[in-house]
Formats: sequence, structure tokens, C-alpha cells
Amino acid sequence: MVTIVEPMQSSRRILRGILAASLLLATTGCELITGSTMCTTGLEPAVLVEVLDSTTLEPVRGGVRVIARDGALADTADTTDPVEFWLPPGADRDTVVFSPIGVAYERPGTYDVAVEAPGFETWERTGVRVASGACGPETVELTARLRPTEN
Repeated sequence: MVTIVEPMQSSRRILRGILAASLLLATTGCELITGSTMCTTGLEPAVLVEVLDSTTLEPVRGGVRVIARDGALADTADTTDPVEFWLPPGADRDTVVFSPIGVAYERPGTYDVAVEAPGFETWERTGVRVASGACGPETVELTARLRPTEN
């Protein structure tokens, strides 16, 4: 016996199968793929730096630049970049706190990290090891306490 499936019925079956698979994946997340780990869809920084004034322990405001280097790779986050660090209308870039600052998104490795800001000495940390986790890099959190320059 031969069963003839109308094209519309075939399309409906395929659509129902895709919908069922999507629903299953949405309710189980990455557990279906990676075991017991639930992964997010967001990008994760390899290094996350809180930038503080060493004398006041307050966040440094204004132009802060964080540079992470791993061999030939260099990633920079610059708070003076209006595209990278968007401000709402009426906000003043010199008074807004951009901290913590993430760099080297989705890239495990060994980094040399530098933080620069006007009026402060450059802060550096070498050999920051970022391991690869089940869903991306295992973010390393640093606190950079910047020393004001002497005038």
C-alpha cells in the first residue's frame, strides 16, 4: 500500500517537528547539548576590571582605557569612544562611571592588562590567566587602584 502525502500536510509535519524541537531546546537550554551546564547567549569578557582611585577608593570617572594583550592579540576598551560606551542624552562623560570594564570577549588566554586614565599613573598586571569554561571564558575580575600623578 502506498500512502500519498499532500504537500501541505508534509509542510505542516515538518513545521510541527521544528516547533517541537525548538520548544524542547528552549525549555532545556544548553543542558540538552552540554550536559548539566546552562549557557547564556551573552558575550563574556575574559577580563573584567574595576578601576578605582587609590586615594579615595572611588571609581575613576572620565577617560579610562583598558588594554589586554595576549601575544599578537590586543583588545582595548576606551570609555571616551562614544560608540563603544554610549551615553544617554544629557549625560556628561566626565561624571559617568564606566566600571567594571570588560575586555577580550569570548577569548581565554594569558593576558597582560594595562589601565590608563588622565591624571593617573598607568596600572599593569601581567600573566592574567583566563581558562576556557563550558560556555566561554571563565572571567577573571581585577581591581585596578590607580595612583594619581604628581604635579
